[in-house]
Formats: sequence, structure tokens, C-alpha cells
Amino acid sequence: MLENCISSNLSVFNSNNDENMNLINKEENNFSEVEIKRRLLNLNLIEEKRRKKKLEMEEKNKLEEMKQSKEKNYIPKKDLNISLLQNIKSIEQNNNSSKNNILTQSCDIGKDDNKISSRSLSPKNVSSSQKINLKLLNPIKKKQSIKYKLSYCILKGNNSQLIEKCLEYRKDVWEKSILGFSKYCNLIWTPLRNNIDYIGLQNLNQCVNHFEYNNIICNKKNLFFCLLKYCEKKNYNLFSFFPFTIIFEFRLEDLDNQLEQFKKFFNNIKSYIDNSENKENFKTKYNEIFNTYSFKKLGSIQIIKIPETHFNDFNYWLIKPDNLNRGMCIKIENNIEKIESEIKKIKEKSKIENLYDGKEKKCKRLLLQKYIEKPLLYQGRKFDIRLWVLLIGNKPKNVYIFKEGHLKATCSEYNLNSNDPYIHLTNYSIQKHNLNFSKIEIGNEIPFKDFQKELDNLNTGINFRKMIYPKICKIVRITAGAAKDRINFMKRKNCFEIFGYDFMIDCNYNPFLIEINTNPGLEISSPLINMLLPRLIDDAFKLTIDVEYSSSNVYKNMPSSFQVEGYSNDENMFEKFTIL
Repeated sequence: MLENCISSNLSVFNSNNDENMNLINKEENNFSEVEIKRRLLNLNLIEEKRRKKKLEMEEKNKLEEMKQSKEKNYIPKKDLNISLLQNIKSIEQNNNSSKNNILTQSCDIGKDDNKISSRSLSPKNVSSSQKINLKLLNPIKKKQSIKYKLSYCILKGNNSQLIEKCLEYRKDVWEKSILGFSKYCNLIWTPLRNNIDYIGLQNLNQCVNHFEYNNIICNKKNLFFCLLKYCEKKNYNLFSFFPFTIIFEFRLEDLDNQLEQFKKFFNNIKSYIDNSENKENFKTKYNEIFNTYSFKKLGSIQIIKIPETHFNDFNYWLIKPDNLNRGMCIKIENNIEKIESEIKKIKEKSKIENLYDGKEKKCKRLLLQKYIEKPLLYQGRKFDIRLWVLLIGNKPKNVYIFKEGHLKATCSEYNLNSNDPYIHLTNYSIQKHNLNFSKIEIGNEIPFKDFQKELDNLNTGINFRKMIYPKICKIVRITAGAAKDRINFMKRKNCFEIFGYDFMIDCNYNPFLIEINTNPGLEISSPLINMLLPRLIDDAFKLTIDVEYSSSNVYKNMPSSFQVEGYSNDENMFEKFTIL
């Protein structure tokens, strides 16, 4: 097989570079076969680099030609110059008596055949037939400046058609790049940040829809450590708005020691409930409880205070891989032996199985997160809240929260006696596999106004907008403050990103941040989402590309083309907050 591959490469190389092949043939007696193969592969690599460089140059030249054709107004060439001279002579012959009045100055043709300079003509004593000829004399006078359009490129995936639809409403300024995905586009929209050349952004007038280090808050482990350090610095109680979390690093060798510590914590967990007798145990260094974190400097003292709504005599824990989203591979357990067995099995294989398709995903570390056993319910079902948040690179002290979001509910009634994931996990990607999906609400998605109606029907006296929503916004502002100096570490001003925040509400109406998603789902799953998402993208563009590019400024204050019930088309639905 190797010989066939080498012979194939050899034949290709012969056709492209005969001189180099002859050189190898001359020296093949002096070198081993392995050395010859190595040199041959090196030469092939050099040839491939040359081809790549040539293609890049061709693309660059093509773009330069396009820009020149748009930016410059080429002056008529030699054949048109001759026509203009003939017109001048015709006028002079017909108007010898008024020659000085017709032409105020002579029309000179320069030495360069591609350029002509003409002076203004006096309209005095000129007949209508002569006026027609005068128009031909000075075509540059009718010249209008050509504004070349800004180009965009959208990579397929996550409803890329929606992004293109919003840009079509800016078609007077924006056009799709004819070069496809190119580093010369003014806007690149891609589902994943891996497709972006961040180094090249410094020298280009280009916007991209992801931050270079967005995993500082979109990776579950990184989010936890980022918030833990920041809350210690700001003296916030992290576990008042973020579930108590333990991380198992499989690359560390003392897994058994980690598990022993967790067992002790698991068996005595109720002593950490608020108003317990062991209040002194709340006040301690986090990394002194779990030496898993001994390699991290987590600050001085972090108050460990787990809310009582996290317990209902079941002691459930969520087992999560830190690098996956959409609820993939999440399991719920309240048996310490099963938890220990599951952790050891995952470490041994470095993989975790997804319950819904049986596929295994890579897993280098696990999170054990305390399950909120007393959640607030909507018509007897568990739910979480999805909010969209916009961060902009050149406005690091601001965070923009979209005023509307929605509830994502389960299909089945809440029941702690069952660990069925359809009862406990609210992710759309999980619930859509349930046979009862969309039978109660389309897409199992509920608007905020219907949530308020449910609160009113239960006579709770709770106003969502005045009592719960401000708490959610405060948590968002804290996360933005924690990530401010790290998510855009290189200070790239032309980056922005829309994040999907997920919150759980406990029975005391307190919100808890569950996770933050990069590339949140933009698929149209219900009429509610169909109404919200186009406005979400359009208003995000008004704060980013319509501000960044002067030619696109005209759209910044224009009424939106996408109506959302209860909101004016003249307002931007992203509300600005300062970070905490």
C-alpha cells in the first residue's frame, strides 16, 4: 500500500517538476530509499505551498481589480476622444461668428490617450442642436460617485438563511461575496469560531460574529472557575445564583482520593443547608474541601452556602461532560455507588455515552452539579428560561440583553421519584425525541406573557418583569464582568457575539445560571421563535455592523422590518446595561 502511494506521488511529481526528479535519480545510488522518499515528500510539500500561494495571489488580484472598477471612474479612451474632437470642429464650423462665446477655453487632449481634460462651455448664444453636442463635450460633468457595496459571507449551519434574510434588507449597502468565504469580506458569520483568522483581523476592515476566547464562559468548567474567582474578588456569593459544582479532572492521578472526598460531602450534604447547626462549615476555602482544585489559586475564602431549594430528601446530582451542549450525555443520579461507578467508567474509556443515539463522545473531565430539587413549575412541568445576550468587542463595559426570551418546558409532569431525563432535562434537543413533544405548546416554548398569566392564575403575587427578570439581568452583568478581560484578551474591536443564557428558577423565585451557549440555536421551532429571531439578528446588526461601517449607518436608526408583538419597530430590543 505504501509503495503504491509513493509511486503515485512519484508520478505526479515527475509531471510537475522534472528537474528535481532528475536530481533525485542521479543521487539515488548515494542515498537510501528512505532518504529518497523523504526528499521527495519535502519537494511535494514545497510544490503544494507554491500552488497555494499562487491561488492566494490570484484571489487578491481579482479583488483589487474589482475594487478599482468600482472606485475609479475611467475617463473615455482614444476612440471617444476622437469623437469629441469631431464635435468641437463641427460646432466651430457652424458658429464661426460666435466661436469665442461658445468655447470659453479650449479643450486639450493630453499626451496620454487614456485621459482627457475639458473646460466648461458657455451656454450663451448656443442653439438647441448645439446644446446636444455640448453634452458630449463634457461627459465627466454628469459623473456620479459610485459607492461600492460591502460584502458578507455566511457559512452554512444553524439557520444561516435567517442571517442572509436580515442582510437582504440592507441590499443597498451589503451584497453577498462572489468570492465565497474570503478573508476580504467585510462581515463573516460562521457557526463556529474555528473558521476565523483572528490574527489577520488586525489589518482588515472586517467584523466577525465570535470572540476569540469565548470558551472562557461557554465551557462549563471554565465558566465555573471564572465566576468562582470573580465572586471571591467582588465578595459575591456564587452559590446563591449558580448550582454547587465539583469538577473531576481525569488527567489527575488521585481520582480515588477525589471520590472519597465527594462521598463524605455527599453523605453529610444536609449539614450545608441554610440554618443548619454546622454554620461554621459554610465558611471555608473551596479548594480545601476538594483538593481537585489544589492546582488552582481560588482566592482566600469562598462562602459555601447551598440553598435549601436544592434539596428535597433525594440528593440528586447531575453528571455533565464539560465540553458538550444541548443536554448531550447528561445523566441524573442520587445513588453514590452509581455515581462512583459512572465516573470510573468514563475515566477508563475517556468517553461518555449519549442516551438518545448511543454514540460516545470524548470526555476529559466531568462536572458533578447539585440538582435543584424544588424548581418553580409551569402547569406542573419543569422549565428553564432562555435569554439572548450580545457582547461587543469595542464596548467591553456594556452588555446588551434582548428584552424578550422564552420558557422551554418538558413534556411530562415533574416527579422526583423518577430519574427519566424527559422529566428533568428541559433542552429542546432532548424533548423533541419525546412522543408528546409539541402537544401542549408548539415546540414546548412559552412566551413571557403566558408565564405571567400562570403566575397570576396561581395568585403568587409575583411580577416576572419586576421581581425575577431584574435578578436575571444582574447575573448576566456579573458574568460579563467576570469575562470582560479574558473573552477578548487581544482587544479585537471588530468582534461581537450573541450568547444563549439558560436559567432555572427555584420555588422561591430565585434564578440560577445553568450554562452559557455560543452559537445558540437559531432554528425556527415555533411561531414564537419565528417572531423573535429575525428581530434579534436585525437589532444586533444595528448595534454592530451598522455602527462599524459608515455606509451602513443609514440602517442604524431605521424602523425594523420585523414586528414583535408589544414592541415598536422604532426601538432596539437590546437593552444596554453596564457590567458588574
